[in-house]
Amino acid sequence: MKTTNKTKAGLLAALLAIFSLNTTHAAVLGVETGSNYAPGTWIEGASSGVGTWYFQTDTSAYSQIGDSSQGGRTSIGTDAFNFVPGNTAWNQYSNGWFVLNGGGLLAGQTLSVDANYLWNGGSRGVEFMSGNAAVFRFQHVWSDAISFAGTGITQTEVLASSYQQALTYSVDQLDQLSVQVTAFLYGNANALFTQTVAVPDYITGIHFYAGDNQTTVENQPNFGLFVNNIEVSGIPEPSAGSMLVLGTIGVLTMRTLRRKEVS
Repeated sequence: MKTTNKTKAGLLAALLAIFSLNTTHAAVLGVETGSNYAPGTWIEGASSGVGTWYFQTDTSAYSQIGDSSQGGRTSIGTDAFNFVPGNTAWNQYSNGWFVLNGGGLLAGQTLSVDANYLWNGGSRGVEFMSGNAAVFRFQHVWSDAISFAGTGITQTEVLASSYQQALTYSVDQLDQLSVQVTAFLYGNANALFTQTVAVPDYITGIHFYAGDNQTTVENQPNFGLFVNNIEVSGIPEPSAGSMLVLGTIGVLTMRTLRRKEVS
């Protein structure tokens, strides 16, 4: 029986589709913690493998690695990433962007991060990104409460009082255009909040920020945000070996089809 060119093209297209699914948007699996960095090395372009850091810091605001139990907070690590707002004027922010290496999440992958809070003045947030677009965030804005918000999203209270609390935020990439967002108290498996959210594309990173406050130098750290344990888990990115196997299968398939045509 002859195999038509149309059949061959269909099989080849299927193989290419599988190859594409396994080689694009492949975030690197692993965990990013403050302990990955020696003093003075958490700077613009820093990376320990999972993602790369970028910063924008206003006057008198700063970012550093420090002990996240500051002020009696629930600890998320003795070496955690700390974003502290400026104290000399309003609207002075400490911003950090953690961009996943290798591209965005694959469907079936999860991006999670721990964060803790102290005083309620000013504005702090953990904002998930798709490319250059901010999609949704967990925010702590001039209130004791943590809330979930974003463009086209009804703002929802996640936790009434965040004083000295730590939370884990988790984003499961269901497919290219949707994610499952969940918040937990740190170390607790029972979800405080969960919601399915439409996204424009795969999640590619997180924006952390703290600002909009004016205070004394002594109290400045109390308005900061600590984050740590940024983890990508789930489907592993393809190895060179798996891609070689996939290519070999394609070649063998085409050879088999040619033999059938001859016979």
